[in-house]
Amino acid sequence: MSLSEAEERAFLESHDKCYLATVSENGWPHVVPLAYTMLPDDDRLYLLTHPDQRKSRNLFHDNRVGFLVEEGHAYLELKGVFVHGYATLVRNTDRYPELESHWEQGFYDGQIPDVVKKVYDTRDNWLWFAVDPVHTVSWDNAVIDPERLEDRDVPEGSPFTYDLPEDAGAAEPE
Repeated sequence: MSLSEAEERAFLESHDKCYLATVSENGWPHVVPLAYTMLPDDDRLYLLTHPDQRKSRNLFHDNRVGFLVEEGHAYLELKGVFVHGYATLVRNTDRYPELESHWEQGFYDGQIPDVVKKVYDTRDNWLWFAVDPVHTVSWDNAVIDPERLEDRDVPEGSPFTYDLPEDAGAAEPE
């Protein structure tokens, strides 16, 4: 029921909204809906946010993130991708026009509404973060074959491990 890497990429490219989980200074998770974009031939996910927003402050404190995109309503309709990764600030502002163009095309169908422009215009210094994936989980419940399912004893404790890095280090910003 997992998607192939190509299917995961296609799924993420076909969507433009996610739920982003960050870690606050006090260790509590912070989850928000957020628009994102991807660039051709680039495995990173790009997020636009303002430095005053909670998610930005969290990313400067601890750059580990969880990133979820899912569709469907009933169990057998659910399809999604969850990414653990590190978010780093895109320091190369020469990349911003390309990122903004992809983001605007995906999230706003190429035309940002006037009321939204006013929101963006009231704040300076919007930032782009690049999410470098380190672990991905995907599912497509529509392809579950009930005959392949078997009863299993569930082991004590967690039934799986993520094999994630221990530290909060990440790739250097661009």
